[in-house]
Amino acid sequence: MSGKKFFQIDPENRPNRTTRERVVSERGRKELPPGTKGGENLKPDRHYEHKQYAFDSYCKKVLKCEACNGYRQISRRQKCFASLEELSEALPGLSQEDREIFMMHWFLRMTDEQISKYMDKARRTVNTRRHKAYRLLKELMGGEADD
Repeated sequence: MSGKKFFQIDPENRPNRTTRERVVSERGRKELPPGTKGGENLKPDRHYEHKQYAFDSYCKKVLKCEACNGYRQISRRQKCFASLEELSEALPGLSQEDREIFMMHWFLRMTDEQISKYMDKARRTVNTRRHKAYRLLKELMGGEADD
């Protein structure tokens, strides 16, 4: 056979061993009359079968895409993962002030404004130093600085 599937169908739309009909999708037909979308010429039981196959195909595609998205997200997280051991080895590579700003922000959950008041510096300076420290840490830990 040429890859087309054969199913046995009876008038009540239940599988039967007596009748064989060829299942062909509407997209397989090349010549549709003008003004038709396809499916208008199907018998009622064939129309239900066609809808079921279309829905099954749609569900399989959605599930496949969701699985791919999940695997991609897991892969992305594994690439970004860094252990605290690597962080403790990389922190001494920062200046004392940058290290303090970084630690206050990430471990004490302080905002730039709170850090700037504590260190008596401008908020923009604290923000710039924090970003610089973050990029330097990523480089020291083997990551790319552009991420």
